[in-house]
Amino acid sequence: MLAATALLGLGQGLIVGSGLSAINQRAPGERRSETASTYFVALYLGLSLPVIGVGFLADAVGLRAAGMVLAAAAVVVVGSVLGWLLRRPLPSI
Repeated sequence: MLAATALLGLGQGLIVGSGLSAINQRAPGERRSETASTYFVALYLGLSLPVIGVGFLADAVGLRAAGMVLAAAAVVVVGSVLGWLLRRPLPSI
């Protein structure tokens, strides 16, 4: 469990850093702060809303069932994003 937590933390840190790097590279200077703050709002909503939802669901159906629903939802979201990424044309270099 400790190793999984460390790996998840490392992955999350890399994603946050990569997102900020992309903002710094692509956003115009006069809109960079606005873009970064929007990124952080979306990031924190994405991190907190599933946990809050699972908490409510756990009260209704139990922790195990709520965890299974969260895992199934994660599989659907990841599969959808992966499918979308694989259908996109590759950028020209």
